[in-house]
Amino acid sequence: MKTTVKIEGFAERLDQAIEVSGMSRNQIANLMGMERKVLLPTSTGCQMGSGALAKFCAITGVSADWLLGLKKEMIP
Repeated sequence: MKTTVKIEGFAERLDQAIEVSGMSRNQIANLMGMERKVLLPTSTGCQMGSGALAKFCAITGVSADWLLGLKKEMIP
């Protein structure tokens, strides 16, 4: 059973991480081995699983805790 949790501010932090990385959504998605749509917010939020989250953070250099809104520091 797949559970979806909406995290307040996630889409905004995702956009900020992409901007700071200096890469495009397409470049990041290609490095992640995923379609660009995984990085696009929808009306229900971003649809990113834990594996994609880990890859995104490794590629962009941001903290998963920050991206999830658990810490204030962007960089681990």
